[in-house]
Order: sequence, then C-alpha cells, then structure tokens
Amino acid sequence: DDSKKAPRWTIGKNTATAPTDAYGTIVFEGCAHQARAHYVRTSFDTDPAVLDHLFHVVWKLPPPKLVITIHGGLTNFDLQSKLARIFRKGILKAARSTDAWIITSGLNTGVVPHVASALEDLGSNSRSRTRVIAIGVAPWGMLKRRNRFIGTDKSVHYATNQFNKSRLAELNDRHSYFLFADNGTVGRYGAEIILRKRLETYLAQHKSSSIPVVCVVLEGGAFTIKVVHDYITSTPRIPVVVCDGSGRAADLLAFTHHAIGDDGKLTDSVRNQLMSLVEMVFNYDEKNAARVVRQLIACARQRNLMTVFRLGEQRQEVDHAILTALLKGQNLSSPEQLQLALAWNRADIARTEIFTLGTDKGPPHTLRSKMGITLKKHHRIRLPEVGHAMEDLMGHAYKSNYTKDDFKAKYFVFSNRRQLGYQKSDPKRMRSENLKEDKEADHSLRMDLLHTA
Repeated sequence: DDSKKAPRWTIGKNTATAPTDAYGTIVFEGCAHQARAHYVRTSFDTDPAVLDHLFHVVWKLPPPKLVITIHGGLTNFDLQSKLARIFRKGILKAARSTDAWIITSGLNTGVVPHVASALEDLGSNSRSRTRVIAIGVAPWGMLKRRNRFIGTDKSVHYATNQFNKSRLAELNDRHSYFLFADNGTVGRYGAEIILRKRLETYLAQHKSSSIPVVCVVLEGGAFTIKVVHDYITSTPRIPVVVCDGSGRAADLLAFTHHAIGDDGKLTDSVRNQLMSLVEMVFNYDEKNAARVVRQLIACARQRNLMTVFRLGEQRQEVDHAILTALLKGQNLSSPEQLQLALAWNRADIARTEIFTLGTDKGPPHTLRSKMGITLKKHHRIRLPEVGHAMEDLMGHAYKSNYTKDDFKAKYFVFSNRRQLGYQKSDPKRMRSENLKEDKEADHSLRMDLLHTA
C-alpha cells in the first residue's frame, strides 16, 4: 500500500547536530616520507568563522596570500606526460611564490594524486624551506573505515591501500589538514562541496583581510562544470583556470570558451556540435545535455573570469595562468594589482600583465600616466620624478629612496656638475691637468649617490 510507504529521508528531518566526536591526528604509514595530519569531523553547514578559528588559533596556520582550490575528476585518469609535468611544476611554483593554501577533496583518487605529485616534488627538494599547506575537505560518508576516526584527540595510524577496490575512498597522505564534512549521508559525495564553497567564500569576503581565491580545473565530470558555473556566477565571483587537454569537463569548458562569439552566443552548428560532445562524453540524454550546454555557455560568457591554459601556446607556465587569472578576474585597480604581484614576489607578472613601459598600450595608472607626460625621443627623466611616480603608483604605501632629501641633494649636485662640465678659467688646460682628479671626484660622488639610493 503506497499510503504506508516510509517517509522520504532528508537531511533536515532525519539528522541532528552535536559537538564533534572525531578529531585528532593521523599518522600515515608505509610512505617514503614522515607524514602527520590534523583532522576534525564537522557538519557540512558549519559556520566558516568557526573553521577560520580552528585554522589560525587551534592549528596555528599562518594566513595565506592565495587560496588555490582544485577540482576535477573523482575517478583516476591519466594525463599526457608533458601536461602532467607542467601542471605539477606550475601548481608548485604558484603555491611557493604566494604562500598559498591548496584545497582539494583530500581523497586518494581522481585529480588529487596529480596535485600530490607536485607536493611530493616539493618534499623531495631538501633545499626548499617553503611549506605549502594542503587542506583536504573530504566527505565523511565516503571514507573507508571512517569509524576509526571517532574519538577525541585521537591518534590514528593510517596505511593507504594503492589497490583499493571499494567504492568508498581513502585519504591522500600529502595533505596536512583534513575537514571531514558530514551531512548524514553514506556513500555519497556533496557534503564536502558545500562546506568547501562556504569556507572559500568566507576567506574571499573576509572584512579585515580578504584572500584571493582561484579555482583550477583538471579533467572532471558534469558536476565539475556545475562547480565552475557556481564559482563564476555567484558572489564573490571566483576566477577559474581550465587545463585544456586534460579531458572531459576541462576540454568542454575550453572548447566553449574558444568558440563563443563576442555577442556571447554560439553558432547553431557549433551548439549542435557541443550538444553531441556532451551527450557522448557524459552519456547524457538530450534534456541533461542541454542543461550542461547552458552552463558551459554561461561560463564562457564570463571571459574575464575564465582562463584557459593550453600546451603549445607562447606561455607554458600554469602558475602564470593562475596568477594572471586572479589579476584580471578580481576587478582590481593597477595599484592593487601591483601590490598583489609584489606580495607574491612576482616581478614577471607585474612586467607582463600590469603595465607596459615605453609603449602606448597597457592599463591606466602606469608610470607614464602617473608622471603625466608623453615620452619623447631623448627625453630625460630625473630620478626623484621616478620616485614620486612609483609612490603614487603604489598608493603611497611605499617610500622611494629617490624622494628622500639626502638623495635629492646629492643627485642635484651631481647633475649640476655634469651639466657645467667643471668649467674653469682655462677649460682646455685645466681639463688636461685635472682629468684624473675630476674622474676620481666624479666616481666618488656617483658611488655616494648609489649608496644613498
């Protein structure tokens, strides 16, 4: 009798929150490196401010200058060797140069092992003192033998099985911190995505110290496209870097990004081609494929928020794609962009992406516009002028040595002496007799000037 069917199970009606009963330390065994990780089981809708307190006060993590959140396939996939190598190198370089946090699902499957390979490269470099913080936000209901984590301040010895045949997942040993997101379900993904997005939104919007967040996509299924769509269309909008050639979702996003017109539309033939691709890649019917195509088009329309990295193009660095995606996707002024590049210690990004000196191209607020001049051939600019322009360019958060009184006094003495040419009563005779003396004085003043600067 249909009337006697059990009511449908829901998270709201059939679960209740309680203080966490699972937190402590994981000791990974059977790996080449000594690895420990902190963990805590938490509700999928935990207030991100509580997690922020956990990170900084309890676990004592230093605040990041960037958060790189990585999404992609949930099942294992292969990458062509060159793309895999460039991906590892780029993720590592971006993380090291920005003191970044890397956020993944923390599971030892799908996209995560590719990220772990980059972290392994860092660990094998004995000269590196940089500590890249990798945080895994994993679904509690998908963890294999999860009951062993239950306990307060517990130490769990954990050995990963490389040949895991269970549909439940194991943890990746290259992460140092884990949040186990719990929504009451078992054997299903989803809780971790909600908790992760709430945390990333909180970090990006924090009133006192907002942190830039960027998403990187490698391969992925239909749900990855939905995740990218949410990042690009919700508030705050988070820029996305797509690795073309990695497969499935990433390739479909890259294809749509390339094919969409300036009017934000696809031609009928391209749209039909995209529909066929989605149906084939995800084995979808027409209705589900049409929904995914709408999401792909909505993502591609946000050109300033989606950056595609392709092998074979002029720039071959994933880290460059990540950092430039942040600069163009966050609506920052040039001084704010420059401050970010300086915080990352990436002069190359400032040089190629923020301003172009000696040309009429590039954004406003560059050195040329700050000095209020159009440079002419053989035009000379005094160093104190450069100093004032640099200070203006950086929002007066920086004091140039070129504008200091001591430097300016010596600079003008030096300039006047050069202009006068040390004219004496008998220029020819005096220049001949005192050539060595003048050179020594000139050299001494120049060195004094350099020490002042």
